[in-house]
Amino acid sequence: MTWKTLGTVSPDRLSEARLQLHWAAQLLSAPGVSMLPAEEDYSHTNLGWDFELAVLNGRAELGAWFANAFRLIGDAVIDEASASAVRCWPHHFDVASLITLEASAAAEEARSIGVGFSPGDGSYDQPYFYVTPWPYPEIANLPPLAEGAEWHRSGWTGAVLSAERLLSVRPEEREHRARKALARAMAASRELLGN
Repeated sequence: MTWKTLGTVSPDRLSEARLQLHWAAQLLSAPGVSMLPAEEDYSHTNLGWDFELAVLNGRAELGAWFANAFRLIGDAVIDEASASAVRCWPHHFDVASLITLEASAAAEEARSIGVGFSPGDGSYDQPYFYVTPWPYPEIANLPPLAEGAEWHRSGWTGAVLSAERLLSVRPEEREHRARKALARAMAASRELLGN
């Protein structure tokens, strides 16, 4: 799959489509939540599919963001033996993989690195890629990031590459920028977690 063109619709005009799709994702995941045995990592609630997802009716821009996110995150964690499958998590409506750094610890307590994408939420009203170290580190001395990424420090701590910053470079440079930003953020998270 090739990198899909982004920016045909301004990121600040995606909010309504994002909210409608988020509600639809809740409905799609409801059978898993209700009928499958609960898993410690909540994997019974995720959306996974083995086919290409087509988003129609003017929502192609969000479809391009999600398609690029699945590919980019999958490539970023491919060499990580402890990385979870890249999945869509309907409760946040994000796409993510979790790299567990402590196999023996309980899921909620293990040091880990989340690598993901959100089409927008309460923190950013635009799509963004993120990398989150867990437990969240002190925000005073966070290491430098690259390629337009910056540290988010309010409510949660993580490296963020916003749509605005990604789209600020020429279209042919965007995939490279996103890959480099994720790679550096993952390395910075390892530094912070002492791994």
